Amino acid sequence: MTPVLGYAICTIQAAPEFRTNKRNFPHAAGIEPGVRMAQTKPMTETPPALIVAVDDEPDDIFFLRRLLKRAGHAHEFQPFANAEAAMVALSSYASDPQKAGFPLVCFLDIKMAGMTGLELLKWIRANRALDILPIIMFSSSDHPNDVERAREFGAQGFLKKYPSVEAMRAVLDEAREFAASLPPKKTFLQWSYRFVDSADAIAAK
Repeated sequence: MTPVLGYAICTIQAAPEFRTNKRNFPHAAGIEPGVRMAQTKPMTETPPALIVAVDDEPDDIFFLRRLLKRAGHAHEFQPFANAEAAMVALSSYASDPQKAGFPLVCFLDIKMAGMTGLELLKWIRANRALDILPIIMFSSSDHPNDVERAREFGAQGFLKKYPSVEAMRAVLDEAREFAASLPPKKTFLQWSYRFVDSADAIAAK
């Protein structure tokens, strides 16, 4: 079996009693008995993109889930209640960043019990295999120090809770464009950092 552009090409040899001939299959005129024919198998459907979020507030996870749904992109949603749990999952993605199911984007809250979002961001950016993972800070804070530190630590954006549907849709559009780009790719080189206030109805790009 030889794969060609995502399709499997296989050679089929008919059994003698079922070989094509004009008498049994008039519509197959021109096909000689015992001829080898190619059969194609359609590609499997691409699974929905995975979106990861790290936030220790259940209400904020609820509203983020609803906001992502309203943005209109088909996706799977995986929330984590703390940074430590997220580190375990992200470590598994880092072991093979090219495999199916690698997250499209990760949303990080800043102020969490235990390890903070900014500390988790530094850990992510210290892992080179996660360079291709876009990180968007998702916080109720708009303190200039938080916004600037997120940029310095390697985030791709900062959304103040809760942004408009248009702003979220623009972020997801850009994440999809980045995911579809050819390697080598690094988020901090190909994605311009921006802050989006919750009061803004302007798209993020």
